[in-house]
Amino acid sequence: MTRVSLLVAMAVTAGPVAAAPRLQDVAVAADAAALTFTLSLTQAIARDAVSAEVVDHGALLVVRLDGVSVSRRWLSLADPAIRRSLVRPARERTPPAGAVLRVRFARAWPAAGAARVGITLDGPRVVVRLPRATDGPTRLEPALVPVAPALGPPAAEEPPIDTSLSEASPPEESLPQTSPSEGSPPNGSSPEEPPLEASPPREPAASVAAGLDRLDRALHAGLRRNADLPRVALLPLDAVDDAARAEDLAAAATAALAYHLDRRPQLFRVPDAAVRATRARYLRGRTESLSLSEAATLGALLGADTVIAGAVAATGDTVEVRAVVLDASTGRLTMETREPFARDAFVAFAADARSDDGYADAAWRSALVPGWAQVRRGDTARGAALLTLFGGVLAVGVTSALLGRDAEQDYRGGAGRASLDRRADADAHYDRATGFLVAAGVVWSAAMIDALTGCTPTTTWQPHLERTP
Repeated sequence: MTRVSLLVAMAVTAGPVAAAPRLQDVAVAADAAALTFTLSLTQAIARDAVSAEVVDHGALLVVRLDGVSVSRRWLSLADPAIRRSLVRPARERTPPAGAVLRVRFARAWPAAGAARVGITLDGPRVVVRLPRATDGPTRLEPALVPVAPALGPPAAEEPPIDTSLSEASPPEESLPQTSPSEGSPPNGSSPEEPPLEASPPREPAASVAAGLDRLDRALHAGLRRNADLPRVALLPLDAVDDAARAEDLAAAATAALAYHLDRRPQLFRVPDAAVRATRARYLRGRTESLSLSEAATLGALLGADTVIAGAVAATGDTVEVRAVVLDASTGRLTMETREPFARDAFVAFAADARSDDGYADAAWRSALVPGWAQVRRGDTARGAALLTLFGGVLAVGVTSALLGRDAEQDYRGGAGRASLDRRADADAHYDRATGFLVAAGVVWSAAMIDALTGCTPTTTWQPHLERTP
């Protein structure tokens, strides 16, 4: 029997070859105890075909599925602990080869959790459970800082990536291959270091300014000390009850802490605009407050060494500001403090610090000085152009009117040919003045219309602590 005949006979005997299972989807779920990855296949596979381990000093989770096919795809697994994730075929060229899931963490996973990776098969689904080192992230009291779901976007430097297993995908080399430092725990307190106890309640200070100064000194004691200029991210404080929200007390307290931080030359505070933009991208439209682990993650995304977060509550005759200091690199709680204030005094302070810029504000600023409203809203170039144009046209118009008045006085007091010439000069000056004054009115009207149509009502906070009782 020839070789060809032998191969044909073997193919007929074996019958049709079954299609290899294929990896269809990967999902992640997070809770205080673990990260759980669910890999959905087209059909079930044997338990010995699955392996999972954490490598690269805790920075990378590798899950291998032998005999499973997949196309190389980037995934978007929405969890703040995950930097990026990729599925690809195994590098072996001969069957059964397989599929590989690679998950790189934002920070090194603790060794205690990495050593207890669990694998469970549920029909065509493979469930990989990666325990955390602790029971959950350290938090303030639940009444002050509600715990938000542990979901968030990838790091700020990464491009948007598709959640589906589509054919179009960026090359792996297009993302930076940065690895976290060895041994640092994920967001949350280190298991060896229990959270610090909060300071006991105390009586309100004699004044709002004195209380805020006392709060600032307590927080400054917990800031991380670096050889270089330390970077501090002040997150907006949360209002935990209706009374605090109605009076905007949390925003006033945040502005007061920013005022104190900005007066310290030995540190750099991350700009508010960067904090707001990164926080909005991180929350993805969620309105829940941040847990401490999420606050530390947000600080790391902002490049900060230290994070200050907290909440404000108004109860009875007292407003209490509670704040914490977190080490952004480890998530460890380094300081927790609380400061009570007399409610009436703090509400008055908040009202004095608040400035509402709306349509009325834009209208009176533009009416008084065309271009002022544009500069106020941040459009400096447009405001300067309008102000320069209005000032130049108005100056020419007024100058022409004055020259026309002088010429008129000359021809009324003179006689003969010279008087007639001065009358012609007066008429020319008055015509020019009329044209430029009309043009000035047009510029003024255009500045007013632009100020109102481009107005976005905003609230700014300027705590006047130098005059606060």
